[in-house]
Amino acid sequence: MGFSLYLYKIDGDRLVDPDRDGVQEFLQRRRMHMKVFPPSSADRSSCATLLNEDGTDINVDGLQDFHFSHVLEEDEAMTAGTGHAHLTAGECDFIFDLCISAGFMIVNPQGGPSFIVPRGNHTAENLRAITQDMSEEAQRQDIVAINSGEELQALLTSGFQSFLDWRERAFTQLGLNSSGPESSPSV
Repeated sequence: MGFSLYLYKIDGDRLVDPDRDGVQEFLQRRRMHMKVFPPSSADRSSCATLLNEDGTDINVDGLQDFHFSHVLEEDEAMTAGTGHAHLTAGECDFIFDLCISAGFMIVNPQGGPSFIVPRGNHTAENLRAITQDMSEEAQRQDIVAINSGEELQALLTSGFQSFLDWRERAFTQLGLNSSGPESSPSV
């Protein structure tokens, strides 16, 4: 049993293809490759799991189950995710790095927050379909921007308020102002 996290690139009310070259560069840096399963009669889209360069199963600080969907279909947006993250430092760095490389945002079905935007790679305009019926307060609580795997881990393991407290302490120690566009996307 683990934490479910889904990675999508969103523009308005539709999924759009991530940077597929960025995904390949990410995999090369990590010395991994995709094991692709073509579409079948039971599953009409291709999918892939990750293997180490030598063909063995991945184990990124406990993360062993990571998949991609719509890998071969050029007319469908490729997505990624895991249903079994343990939110270790290595896992969170892996997920954050992939999001930056591909342009993915994180959808957290457990909620609190539901939408996590790594390093501002989605704008308010990209998220308009999600935010159109949300109050400003709900947007601040449910859509959060992060700037590192460490922030992702703090956000998901300690809850939203603990993350805000941690981030405020970090900014105070660095002599920075935590308010502004980095705190959360202006939606």
